[in-house]
Amino acid sequence: MAVMTSCGWASAFVFWSAIAPFSPVQAQTFTPHLLHNFTGRPDGSEPAATVFRDADGNLFGTTAAGGSNGCVVGCGTVYEVSKDGQEQVLYRFQGGTDGAFPVAAVTMDGTGNLYGTTGGGNGNDSTLFKLAPDGTETVLHTFTYQDVNSTPVLDAAGNLYGASHYGGDVNCGYNGNGCGFIYKLDSSGKYSVIYTFKNVRDGVTPYFNIVMDAKGTLYGTAAFGGDIRCDAPTGCGAIFKLEPNGAYTVLHRFTGKKDGWAPGAITLDAAGNVYGTTAEGADLGCYPPLGCGVIYKIDTTDKFSVLFTFTASQVCCGPGSYTPIVDSSGDLYDSMAINGAHNDGYVYELDTKGNFTDLFDYAACGESAYGAQASTLVRDKHGTYYGTMSYGANDPCGEGGGTVFKLTP
Repeated sequence: MAVMTSCGWASAFVFWSAIAPFSPVQAQTFTPHLLHNFTGRPDGSEPAATVFRDADGNLFGTTAAGGSNGCVVGCGTVYEVSKDGQEQVLYRFQGGTDGAFPVAAVTMDGTGNLYGTTGGGNGNDSTLFKLAPDGTETVLHTFTYQDVNSTPVLDAAGNLYGASHYGGDVNCGYNGNGCGFIYKLDSSGKYSVIYTFKNVRDGVTPYFNIVMDAKGTLYGTAAFGGDIRCDAPTGCGAIFKLEPNGAYTVLHRFTGKKDGWAPGAITLDAAGNVYGTTAEGADLGCYPPLGCGVIYKIDTTDKFSVLFTFTASQVCCGPGSYTPIVDSSGDLYDSMAINGAHNDGYVYELDTKGNFTDLFDYAACGESAYGAQASTLVRDKHGTYYGTMSYGANDPCGEGGGTVFKLTP
């Protein structure tokens, strides 16, 4: 079974595996370390999402398969890798009403409870779940369909927010399955839909995680819709915000030209500026006729600007689905799933002056002691990166249970 990863969502936008390797300006400054190599059962396999790192340096995440003996390939797990590298399974999904196949990351509250979603399977729908420190799983809400695959956002009051790219208004003008919605589960356990995507022009299908600023405003991307005059038949995507009072605003409709199209995940800095990447568009001479995408910013006045355009010498990953990291200086970092010196991904930096640097090239499949096909990274205050690989250490591409790894400067 091939579980759809975060990159897999965007593979509908571009056949990125055909892009040739490249070698941009390099500054190889990191050393990779294997933290855990998944084996399938009983510890899980296919960690499709990145990790959550707590204040003590422990890492928490999900595997989309493995764990229990159910679901043919296992129903997935929630795991912890301690700061000294010891892995333990916190919960094994059984594939019944408790959920199955979690492909999104988890988040944590102040008392150590974990929250996440399962994609559904075995005839069951997706779930929103809570996992207590003692290993007790509680299903907080069961959706009426599968594939709710986003990490919930937790506010200071204990309310959870998330997005679904299916469901909602089936008459919204997209595919008859609904154009998606944003939900809230308040601290008392009351579930409600707080926004339904209604029409193509306002953006439809929020594939990726939403984020929240200090005022409680939610931001996200719509994979399709927006400017329906662009070259993409279903629209080039949009960036939106949803304020606590329910006001919905489209911050930018991608045109597929210099601003790119097919936006992925976004991040916020401390001031509330939005950063993200697109999978395609801009320089159409790069991977013609689609283009290789851009890195963009939307400032606190809602002004959109392109910070960097990927060219043939710096080819974007294609998926465009990873979440950029912004540091206190405003420099951006991100991890790509392909290209680089070995055509198996790399980590880059874009500084505030627009200088693009390849910081680290992942080794090729079958030649890596820390796995292959990296997820989004998280970064600690010392500049160490943590993440997961979909494929196992020293295994050919498409094989092995996946890994947890880190890159130290």
